[in-house]
This record gives sequence, structure tokens and C-alpha cells, in this order.
Amino acid sequence: NNAACRGERERALALYNTLTKEQQDQIPQQLRVWLRYRSEKYFGSHRTPPQSKSKHKKKR
Repeated sequence: NNAACRGERERALALYNTLTKEQQDQIPQQLRVWLRYRSEKYFGSHRTPPQSKSKHKKKR
């Protein structure tokens, strides 16, 4: 569910941005890269926002 992933990413970024440089360095590099760069690719503001299912109903 992308909506849940977007919310978790926003919470994680908010927490990450409150950490000191030393605390950020304790987070594994792979997680930092995903959080800052890879997740932006999939969930960034340039992505099309999710639409409600009611707009996608098939006409019979």
C-alpha cells in the first residue's frame, strides 16, 4: 500500500532530520541511502498522488 509507505517515509525522514550528525552516522549506510534518495524516486512529490477507487470504476 503506497499510502502507508508514504506516511512511514515521512515519519522516518522527520525523525532522521532531528538526529545529530553523530547519530545519523550510526544508521547503516544502506538505510540512509534508501531513505534520502531511493525512497524519493518512488514516493517523492513528483509522483502522481494516489486516486480513490471510485474514479476507476468500469462502465458496463
